[in-house]
Amino acid sequence: MKRVFTSKRISQFILYFALASSIASIVCLLAFQLFPKFSGEAYTGQSFYKTLNTGWSLIKEDGTRQVLDLPAVADIHSGERLIIENTIPDYVQDNMVLLTRSSRQNIHIYVDGNLRSEYVTENLKFWVRNVPSAYVFIPVSRSDAGRKIRIETWGSSSFFNNIQPVIVAQASSAWNHLWTRYGIVVFSIFLLLLCGVISVV
Repeated sequence: MKRVFTSKRISQFILYFALASSIASIVCLLAFQLFPKFSGEAYTGQSFYKTLNTGWSLIKEDGTRQVLDLPAVADIHSGERLIIENTIPDYVQDNMVLLTRSSRQNIHIYVDGNLRSEYVTENLKFWVRNVPSAYVFIPVSRSDAGRKIRIETWGSSSFFNNIQPVIVAQASSAWNHLWTRYGIVVFSIFLLLLCGVISVV
């Protein structure tokens, strides 16, 4: 009896193949995280980033300064703009980035008084009351060494006074850091979504 390949069979085959590929990818990613010595260059790239969590100053509304180490919860009131400052270290090179995370906060980042990066509600294409949490990249170069970096955040969420760690890294190393930390989560979400689609089909 000749088998007829209907559109439904073809779609099921594609979905099953995607499911198997996703499972294999998750297994490989998990293996690289558990046994990093086998992951080669992708793992060694992590050594190129450093934290910049000391030497920060919290600038309050009255102009007073408070020394902070990150991460921290700032002693400010709701509605105040959270402002911290530091000096960009002298080891930064061209094609490097500073990386920090917005905890449902609008964020402006200035280097030497000039706006270098931002993540604000107005730039999103959909209406939201509070911006979702997101990582923010700040491009820097060798000429930025020794300059002042100023981070300003504001928002109405319960995380208005949270300050996240700051990382200095090559751009590729920063992405590798995020992938190593959250890659398995992304694949797991995709796998769940795929299973839901297959169950419907």
